[in-house]
Amino acid sequence: MGEGKSCASYRREWTNKATPNSPDDTNKFSLVTYNVLADCAVRKCEYTYVPEEYRYMSYRLPQIITELEALNGDVVCLQEVESELFYEQIEPQMSALGYEGVLLHRRDDVGGATFFKKSKFSLIDKKYCIMHHLAESALQELRLTTAMRNAARQYVERPNACLLTKLHHKDTGKHLRICNLHASSRIVSSI
Repeated sequence: MGEGKSCASYRREWTNKATPNSPDDTNKFSLVTYNVLADCAVRKCEYTYVPEEYRYMSYRLPQIITELEALNGDVVCLQEVESELFYEQIEPQMSALGYEGVLLHRRDDVGGATFFKKSKFSLIDKKYCIMHHLAESALQELRLTTAMRNAARQYVERPNACLLTKLHHKDTGKHLRICNLHASSRIVSSI
């Protein structure tokens, strides 16, 4: 969980994936991933168990930033980040906490953001992958009926995307590759 503030108030279960008896702590890093639920994804008929004023970023973002600061992850992956919110609020606040960030801007203005501690990593490269671009070429090569191909397109044409970030670990000189993936959970029943 890093050396940040205590997160006991967040009532989360944490999983430590560190190698037991590792002689070298320089190879360890912590990663936090969080779907922040973009305001444009909140529909009036959903999350009715949450008071309406708590459903939107104006209330939730300060809570999220406080939790991210407490978690103190070396790498932070966020999904459902609106571009305007990234540039105007999230990126400046994370920068003040010592992070650098990159954003995947999807066609629907909601994307993924990956942040890393500037004291520990430097950015080597970033790439974006929109899944339906890859899927369309694969669909052309498969022996499917037109109905099956069209049903598959209904699913893969959603803006599923991943942000690939290649980082340089300043202490070890090693490279770390992070894939920040946001995929739809919608199942197409017509396949």
